[in-house]
Amino acid sequence: MARTLRSSSRTLSASTPPPTTKSPSNRITKPTRTPKAKKAKAAPEPSPTSPAGVPDSLAPNMYILLLGSNPGLQSSAVGHCYANPSNRFWSTLYTAGLTPRKLTCYDDQMAAREFGIGNTNVVARPTRGAAEVAKEEIRLGWLEVDKKVAEWKPEVLGVVGKGIWESRPKGMGGVGKGVKYGWQEGVRIGAEDGWEGARVFVTSSTSGLAAGLTVEEKAEVWRPLGEWTAKRRKEREQEAEVGERKRALDDEAA
Repeated sequence: MARTLRSSSRTLSASTPPPTTKSPSNRITKPTRTPKAKKAKAAPEPSPTSPAGVPDSLAPNMYILLLGSNPGLQSSAVGHCYANPSNRFWSTLYTAGLTPRKLTCYDDQMAAREFGIGNTNVVARPTRGAAEVAKEEIRLGWLEVDKKVAEWKPEVLGVVGKGIWESRPKGMGGVGKGVKYGWQEGVRIGAEDGWEGARVFVTSSTSGLAAGLTVEEKAEVWRPLGEWTAKRRKEREQEAEVGERKRALDDEAA
């Protein structure tokens, strides 16, 4: 019986072919592809035909002169303020009631002439971010801001962001950190003989990078300024009507 088992074992071993193995030389090695790194989209550089910065939008009898830190590269590339689509500046003006309809960056000059809402910056030099602006540029820039306010005499200087107002040198009445949104009580900018100066209202930044407040919270910060603007528009309209009636009576008397 034992012999029969051994014989069967030999027969099985002989009839079963050994397992085949592939020779390393027969293997096809596919080249490893290195994934291409995605290029980050850079902000557009100013074109040779664009102004080196963004022109101020100014006009006589402005209700508000809005003050930014300095232009971004995209705004500089097109020559108009707040041109970056991620910045909600123009939609914020409309929702807050500062403009009667939603404008775009290409309406910045018209906004000053027709709606009394102007724009300027502390520093004219465009950069990728406000952090690239030097302290000396900011100091000199604030001197220019005061000159513009004294020349154009807006009723209000609207500072678009706490950090901008905090950057005002203390020797020029700056208060440093701890600024609150809204009217800065007792503060006037650009005062000179015969003119008391512009009041100051600090708003939230409208930049998409400023994530400290929600869209709704930013709207609440801007709303008092919009309400004041609507009130002043009505008051000016009434003043104009009174002036027209007075002139008509004077003409009749003459």
